[in-house]
Amino acid sequence: MSKSVAPTLEFIDVHGNAGQVTRTWHWPFTPESNQALNKARVQEYRCRWYAIWKDSKGSWWLSAHIGCMWDYATGYWDGDYIKEASLGHDILHWLIALGILPTSMNDLIDREFKAILIERGDIAHWRANILMRGVNLVDQKQTGIDRPVIKLHKGKRVK
Repeated sequence: MSKSVAPTLEFIDVHGNAGQVTRTWHWPFTPESNQALNKARVQEYRCRWYAIWKDSKGSWWLSAHIGCMWDYATGYWDGDYIKEASLGHDILHWLIALGILPTSMNDLIDREFKAILIERGDIAHWRANILMRGVNLVDQKQTGIDRPVIKLHKGKRVK
């Protein structure tokens, strides 16, 4: 996979650390994820802040637009190496919460996090494996629940 243009990501202090996209960011999904998205019959989704879409060749992409904010990776020091991976990871979980992606894609999302770390964060495979597993474990420890999913409808929680 060739490296695409990295975005300009910056720290914004919003009740602690948060990031904001200052130039449109794109990530081409891995072949494994492309296959899973097609198999799950995922529909394209676009909003003001982010999008999941298919190009003319049938490949899936994830985009974040100027102004999109996220809270970086839970449980890790937020250096430059992890910014893009945590952005993609958060957007993909938002898409699960909105019902765009099926909850069965949780593990695939973690593998996509790892792929972004390796390509964009210039991280060794062994370190990316540790970070990928850590993101999963931190979520479970904080909530006490294995991979909870909060469903949203028009930006509000659905009970």
